[in-house]
Amino acid sequence: MMEPIKENEGVGFKYTITEEQFRKHAALSTEEVFQWLEEMALFFYETQTEEEKMRKYIFKPNKLLSHHPTPELQEYFTKWQQEINEQNKADE
Repeated sequence: MMEPIKENEGVGFKYTITEEQFRKHAALSTEEVFQWLEEMALFFYETQTEEEKMRKYIFKPNKLLSHHPTPELQEYFTKWQQEINEQNKADE
């Protein structure tokens, strides 16, 4: 059951599972767990905005090269990196 909580209004959510759901998940085989993880990773990727997709490269910029980004993502990342560099210079 998805239930909004006041502290996370507009920025997050709370998800509660039942004991039955927990037991069902715990009974999955290793292969089924990895399949579930792949499905969840794909779901999260497909529901992210382009900006959210780029956030994962903040601390792992070399990962960008290994994941064949779209030209739009590469352009966004380049602009973002320039903005960070400019901000750092302004802060000095």
